[in-house]
Amino acid sequence: MVDGDGFYELAPVGHYRAGRTPEGVYDLAGNVEEWVADWYAPGYPEADAVDPIGPEAGDLRVVRGGSFKDGRPWLRTTTRGKALPSARRAHRGFRCAWNVRGRSPRPKRTRR
Repeated sequence: MVDGDGFYELAPVGHYRAGRTPEGVYDLAGNVEEWVADWYAPGYPEADAVDPIGPEAGDLRVVRGGSFKDGRPWLRTTTRGKALPSARRAHRGFRCAWNVRGRSPRPKRTRR
């Protein structure tokens, strides 16, 4: 069955030009939710108002953004969920990124 956008499940990367950010980033919400480097904790530490990095280790990783399977309230880049690192799903992916100049790199991560 084809979804309302004409695709079976995932749309091709970069298909929706009107949905890109002012910086030109495509597909931040609505196609797949994305793994991030952070381990999951139920809330953010209050001291980390900007770009909190989560605990040093854990059992669950953070996933961000909504996917084609989620309802409208979850189709935003700030949506935050959790999943086991071993959990693979057709509606979950990742985005390669690098630090912006002038910002300190994040602390080194430990593997579990």
